[in-house]
Amino acid sequence: MLFDNNIYTYVESKENLQKNGLMIDNRFYQDLRDTSLKYNNVTKQKEINYDMPYILLDKYYMDDLYPSLFFKMTKNDKRLLKKNKSITPIFKEGVKFTLFKKGKSIRVEAISKSLAEVTIDSLHTERRALKKIARKAKRTKNSSEVDLLKIKIDSLDRIIKQSKEKIDQSEKTKKRANYLGIIKAFMDHIEFKIDDTNYKDRLNCMYYTHPSSGHKGLLCHFRSDSLSIGSHEISFERTYFNKREQKDSTFTYRTKLPFIKIK
Repeated sequence: MLFDNNIYTYVESKENLQKNGLMIDNRFYQDLRDTSLKYNNVTKQKEINYDMPYILLDKYYMDDLYPSLFFKMTKNDKRLLKKNKSITPIFKEGVKFTLFKKGKSIRVEAISKSLAEVTIDSLHTERRALKKIARKAKRTKNSSEVDLLKIKIDSLDRIIKQSKEKIDQSEKTKKRANYLGIIKAFMDHIEFKIDDTNYKDRLNCMYYTHPSSGHKGLLCHFRSDSLSIGSHEISFERTYFNKREQKDSTFTYRTKLPFIKIK
């Protein structure tokens, strides 16, 4: 369109109103998004579902003791997370070949073996040697030696099993610590306040894939009983790498979400 007649000369842009907490945008509230879906065709419904903002509050009219909100993760977040040396990526970066079957991302595995794993390898080597001797003793029908070797092999089997269980438990502990570390590293780039009070430390967050859009992120809950009945405002900030600028250039996205607590 070459010309446009602006008839709303006293209405600011939606983006600026949002930044000042003076705009109720359906995109940022799951209950209002669901209402919008009822009044649109299938094509528009798909657009609404996929158009996921960086923060999504479950309800504009808050009536839950534990309201939830969704923080969307983006592909560009890996650049921020890479700077944190206390965490490691779960999968290797790269293209997946998916022509004939669903591609699977390659997990990042430890390059060097732990001391416990090296010990298990040596125990397996010792076990194979004992089994070889036992087979020879059977051929010579040396029953006393066979019985003694069987006791040694059974003892090794128990030691190997116990060692594997310890390694498995240690790996589970390390993986869980890394998963939690990634959540913390992601949240380090977020500011979340309600009525100028910092609520970020009150959030309980877990990994989540949004069912309508498929976006990955964090689903977080907080207790709302400290909030009074009436109008409130969420202040949200999030740091990003700026794709258009130099490699380590970042910018901050800011928005404010008004909501009403009704019970």
